[in-house]
Amino acid sequence: MFYKNLDLAGASLRDSEYVMADAYDYGHLYVLMHEVARVARKHKSKGRIALSVHCENPELIRVALEQVKAQWLTGLKAFDAARPTLSEKLAINEAAVLASATGCPLNLLHLSSREAVEAGTTLKKDCLQLDVMLEVTPHHLTLTDEIAGGAR
Repeated sequence: MFYKNLDLAGASLRDSEYVMADAYDYGHLYVLMHEVARVARKHKSKGRIALSVHCENPELIRVALEQVKAQWLTGLKAFDAARPTLSEKLAINEAAVLASATGCPLNLLHLSSREAVEAGTTLKKDCLQLDVMLEVTPHHLTLTDEIAGGAR
């Protein structure tokens, strides 16, 4: 959820460039979700089609990065501190609002904190109209920053 459209003047998705940005272009995500929902409905008989999203909020990560630099943290401790669990939880909820508005099936990828897993499972339980799958791998939830990136 880090990409921003460089050409907001009306170019099609195929013709425009997307780059990593401090602020996410939710219009881009909204358009993508509409298109994925349309294709998913059209090809429903052939299997599940969904948009896969790695949920992080770039604005919160930007603030966390500033704090990491001010504290002179380095290595895996810096990487972990620069990605607060609130960032992931907030982005899951932002994606859910847009998915609900568009009917887009979602795959929430690489959930890496207890808060993110709880947000995803609450979403599945409370928003039965949404088609949501959660992806968690053991290393995202079990390694510590002393080993490889930070258990949360």
